[in-house]
Amino acid sequence: MVQPDSLLEIEVDGTGAAAVHRTGQFRISRRCGALHGLPLYLITEVGPGLFPGERHEIRIRVRESARVAIAGQSALKIHAGEAALPAVLRVQIEVERGATLLFMPEPVVGYSGSRLDSATDIDADAGAIAAVGEIIAHPASTPHFGAPLLLSTTATIRLGGDLAMADRFSSFGDPVFTPAEAWLRATGGGCVGSLYLLGMEPPASKACAAGPAETLLATPIEKVSVLRVRAPEADRIQAVFREYAASLFEVGQSAVNAGAMAP
Repeated sequence: MVQPDSLLEIEVDGTGAAAVHRTGQFRISRRCGALHGLPLYLITEVGPGLFPGERHEIRIRVRESARVAIAGQSALKIHAGEAALPAVLRVQIEVERGATLLFMPEPVVGYSGSRLDSATDIDADAGAIAAVGEIIAHPASTPHFGAPLLLSTTATIRLGGDLAMADRFSSFGDPVFTPAEAWLRATGGGCVGSLYLLGMEPPASKACAAGPAETLLATPIEKVSVLRVRAPEADRIQAVFREYAASLFEVGQSAVNAGAMAP
């Protein structure tokens, strides 16, 4: 078994969230207020970012009936290097019966020549509610001009341990400015994000007050929805996610509870 360069294990119960194991550069904060009515904690990355060939793991377990929001403190940088190996990020999330999780990390930012292999596994028990977001931002400027960028992320959704669906999206940036890259820039598609909603009815479509953003909402199976958003800037995607989360966890909290997966 490959040992990670960093590992953060978080456990959430009725008293709050805390690290039960930690090595490397990721940390979980003390409670720092509330987000959409849920106790808020921040994951911080105290290192300079992720480098080629590194492996990082984050594991989150939300115990029965616990309620929590976990967000990122700042964007996660994926550095380029001479090695062709990607940086590897694995996130494992377990939400037990009757628990509620809102997980909203900050965007992933790459550079020309960056490689990222990211995978998130989400397992929600009966009666659990979870909203998990992921955002890939524009490539940042870098001295590694001429090297393409590839940031790839996979999400696996399980309900009570049984595989429900798998989803994948990626961002490819070619500084040579290929026709495909030119089309993406011309249509304002440089940033992409997904919000995975488990254990709740799909939210109603809505316009985002933050500015133009292309959204697609799909419900491939009952009680699982995927909101995909593409926009010129990552903060517009974050704004869309925040508005949906607010409607689900604040205004529509009673509706969300009523729509939770039955035991």
